Parts: sequence; structure tokens; C-alpha cells
Amino acid sequence: MTSAALHAGFDHAGFYAEDLAGARARFVALGFTVTPPARFAEQAFATSAIMTGDTYISISGVLDWDDVPGWMREGMGKGLQAFVLRSHDLDRLYAEKGPAGTPELSFEGAVGTIGRTVRIGDRDEAVRFKVLRLKRGSLPGLARCNFCQHLTAATMWHPSLLGHRNGTSALRTVTAVHDDPAAARDFHARLFGRAVLDAAGDLVVDCGRAVLRLVRPRRLAELWPAGFAPARDGASPLLAGLTLATRDIAAARACLLAAGVATAATAGGGIAVAARDAAGAVIEFVPDNRGGIGAPPPTDGE
Repeated sequence: MTSAALHAGFDHAGFYAEDLAGARARFVALGFTVTPPARFAEQAFATSAIMTGDTYISISGVLDWDDVPGWMREGMGKGLQAFVLRSHDLDRLYAEKGPAGTPELSFEGAVGTIGRTVRIGDRDEAVRFKVLRLKRGSLPGLARCNFCQHLTAATMWHPSLLGHRNGTSALRTVTAVHDDPAAARDFHARLFGRAVLDAAGDLVVDCGRAVLRLVRPRRLAELWPAGFAPARDGASPLLAGLTLATRDIAAARACLLAAGVATAATAGGGIAVAARDAAGAVIEFVPDNRGGIGAPPPTDGE
């Protein structure tokens, strides 16, 4: 029995930053086009976005800490934390499987609708989403995993937001730490349909638009230089890094040089930025050898 038909694969990865403005400024310096922070009407935090082809990266935080509930002060955290699934019809999914969900998709709460704005040229345009939370830690290797259904995809993926000075064209891989990736294989195979162990012992999960890679803690020092990956808190889940395809690896190197951050060469002609210089997760650029961004962005209502 598989849950793969109950979702539309990977949608986006999310950072949480105690200093949202500072985090946005850092990603701009690294060569990304980053939307200005916009607060959600229904929630106390704000989000900036980096649109990466048919997925994206969110950077969320609180703009006014005097106006947030206590649980948010204690539970926001920092670094790369969210792995978000896409849905085309959350209301139908919840009607069929809620309120408990399935063995792989354990719901927490009901479907909600939230909205903020995104800056397009000299104007602010409304964007809306339907969302559904999954229980914390219910997916192996992932602390926070939620659902998102885009109601205004044409605005989110506006052409003016898709160009980046560093040449980024797609988000290819999300790297997470797991003490025993092999033990998580059956779960992720049921959830996504395809999960295999590679020669290094990493679990490679095909999530549709991107790959989820679960690695043992010791592998971080093999993938990136010592001190590049974020520190892990005990045995808690850790999203350690993002691998992004760039159409111009030379442009990416130039942006990183101008930003004054430490970099390291990685396999396949890539270049990595340490987590300490990228809001808490390694950012790795690799040449885009696929000749494009993969699937097109969603259309409105998806």
C-alpha cells in the first residue's frame, strides 16, 4: 500500500530565521532574487521566497517579537527546518483521510487558508495557499513536514522572480541526517514510490521535483569540509543542506567571492557555502546538466 497518490511530491524547503531581514540580505548577497518579507494575515510571522524553477525556498521569521504568542517564541527555531509537500486538492484529501490521516501522512489540525503578498516590480500582489500540518517528526529524518496547495501559482512563479545572478535554475537535493537511512527506506518508498540505498549507504528518495537524501551523521564530513554542516542537537532531525543547479557555475562563484564567504569545491564541479554563512544550512551549487528546470511550475489551484 502506498501513499504516493495522496500528494504531488516536493513543493518547497523552509528556513526559519531569528533575524529575517538579515537572512534575506545574506541570500541576496549570495546572488539570489529574494522577495521582501511579507507578513501573513492569519499568522504572526513573515516570509521571503527564492523561486527555484518549479519549487522554491522560503525564509520565514518574526518581524515584531512583541506581538507573538508564547509558543512561537519557544518553538520557531532556526536553520533549515521545513520539508513541504505539494497537494492539488487538500480539501478532498482531508475529507477522505482526515482527521487522523494515513500511517505515513499523520495530520495535525485541519486544512487552513493563509495569505500574504509578494513584490512584483513596484506593486504588492496577493498570494494565497491552503495548508495542512503533519505531526512533528512523523516522517523519518524530517522535523517539520507540511502540505501546501497553491491558489495563486502564477503570481508566486512570476517570471521576474525566476532569474538569479548566481544562475540558479532548480533545487535538486535536500540533505537530511538520519542515524540509520536503511531503516527509513520502506517508509519513504511507501510515501514517495521510490527510495533506494546508494553505494555510500545514503537513502535517495525521489520526491518528484527534488531528491531527499538521508545520510548518516559521519557522511556530512565526507560531503562537505569540517565545520561546513550545521551542528546536530543530539538525535533530533536535521536538514543539513540544499543542492541547487545553476546554469552558470562561474557566475555562482563570482557571487560567492563578492559576498566574502568561505567556499569549498564539491564533487562534480560544485561549490558549497558553509551553513554559518547561509542561515544555518549548507548551500551547494552544481552545474545544471539537465538543460532546464524539469516540470513547469504549478498552475493556479494546484
